[in-house]
Amino acid sequence: MPSLVLLLFVAVVAFVWVRSTRRRRARWLRRLNLPGVWVAQDESSNTLELSGELNGGAYRLAGSKGSWHLSGSRLTLRAESGDVQQFSLTYYDVGKIGLEREPGQRTYFRKAESNVVPLHRRA
Repeated sequence: MPSLVLLLFVAVVAFVWVRSTRRRRARWLRRLNLPGVWVAQDESSNTLELSGELNGGAYRLAGSKGSWHLSGSRLTLRAESGDVQQFSLTYYDVGKIGLEREPGQRTYFRKAESNVVPLHRRA
């Protein structure tokens, strides 16, 4: 009987932990709000256009396009040509992020202002 109580306690703790982790991740993704047009704040002024869901979809950057996916703080861009680029994403404030490919090589992006309100479909 005591082992059953212990097993039930561990199951409840695991359930609560998984649920709170998912909620925190969803809140973080909503705050990031990655889909949209991001303008590089350097001399290139490249635009990174992300579309799709909050954690993945299609992208367009400097003439290349493909799919993107966010896993943790790692942004992966898979071009249609097969090239894969991985960046470490840093969130600074609403509409301000940094993408770092290698240590010391960071590009700052600011989200372009738009008067278009995206309508999300419920799955």
